[in-house]
Amino acid sequence: MSDLRTYLENVLLALQQDVAPAVATGRGQASVKAITNVIARVICNLKGAEEAGSASAALDTPAASFGGGGALASAAREAGECLARTGAVSSVAGLVRWERDILGALQSASMDLIAGPSWHASEGAPVQPDSGRQLEAYLRRRFGQSARVTSFHDLFGGRSKITSLASIADCTGITGEFAIRRDATVNLTGGRSVIEEYPILQVLYEHGVRVPRPVVAEPDRSVLGTPFILVERLPGACGEIYRTPGSVALLKDVAALLARFHRVPLSAYATAGIQLRHRGREDLAADIAGIERTWTEAGGPSSISMPTAFDWLRRNLDRAFQGEPSLAHCDVRFHNILFDGNRVTGLLDWELARASYPAEDLGYIRPTVSRLMHWADFMAAYAAAGGPSVAEDQIDFYAIFCAARFAGLSAAVRKIVLAGQSRDIQLTAVPVHDIYVWIFEISEHLSRVAAYS
Repeated sequence: MSDLRTYLENVLLALQQDVAPAVATGRGQASVKAITNVIARVICNLKGAEEAGSASAALDTPAASFGGGGALASAAREAGECLARTGAVSSVAGLVRWERDILGALQSASMDLIAGPSWHASEGAPVQPDSGRQLEAYLRRRFGQSARVTSFHDLFGGRSKITSLASIADCTGITGEFAIRRDATVNLTGGRSVIEEYPILQVLYEHGVRVPRPVVAEPDRSVLGTPFILVERLPGACGEIYRTPGSVALLKDVAALLARFHRVPLSAYATAGIQLRHRGREDLAADIAGIERTWTEAGGPSSISMPTAFDWLRRNLDRAFQGEPSLAHCDVRFHNILFDGNRVTGLLDWELARASYPAEDLGYIRPTVSRLMHWADFMAAYAAAGGPSVAEDQIDFYAIFCAARFAGLSAAVRKIVLAGQSRDIQLTAVPVHDIYVWIFEISEHLSRVAAYS
């Protein structure tokens, strides 16, 4: 069975299962978004094949736009040989820019096709009696027999955690609107359990960081099937990982939020009993090797930028260790940022947080910011809000590292999909769409560091 057939069958299955029954549901909306991403990429790849005069092309890859997969593979080999001789990104800058320009054009064209209202995680079925009753029984046992759960909704969104919304009444100290965050049975990101997230939220909330107020942590999986935490629901809605809301004022408020969060000393977490081992040079080197191994073993697509990125990261490890360490969220983009108008109301999903440096969050969010405003202006807002001084070359390091990490994860998802281990349409969109977004971002970062590498 060809890769193309696998993708198209999965798209058809999603249309039958998700879109046709009820587009208004959260799952239907998420499926529509994923299908849109897939179709947009296929259209753009077809266009690239037509312009290249290719009679046939693998529609899940943009190879035809490079003059065929052979041309890209040949250029990647040339870049690898050049790097081995010189050890300098500047020596392959032209090849990196070639990949960047082609992927950038495809990215721009597909985003134009995708353009439309931003999709948010949406409520599923209006009421889930079993889950609602189970939560109500738990609250009555723990807080008193008057507690009532008047509504319970699942949100359709994240891959390694399940989020639901509940309205709770007549419960001492816990009345109003709340979010329930549960561990999923399969954890694709390798992040921490919600029970381990809970004390981090407590420390952040006590230090005035805009996070949901933590209320309950329950490790007993017999209540809702997996461990869960209950946090106060904040106003606003999240955006999307690959799109930037059109508000400079909102981005400046993100800078202020990051500044406050990065000012919380690591000692505050230690005092709360949270073990956050600061990773050294060997740990980071092992992470890079692991990402590269995942990329290779999963059969990541031909690329000039990916092997160049791994080489650059290994040669520039020392740039990662500058300034004072802090907790890093490690997934700060708008799919995890709640906002209402021009104001951030909360930063969500702390499963990947670890002891690192502010530069890890800043490097990860830089492409999002740079789509709308000058990076220097964002960093000025960060400094004005009390953020620490951060070296730009350290931000460059983590920008490449973070994008490589998610590219590696995308390659692993590609392997799962093509092996028939998942027919989930959101996962199917990853090797068609997401993986090339990460490669494009890496090519942009490498073009930047070529000036001094």
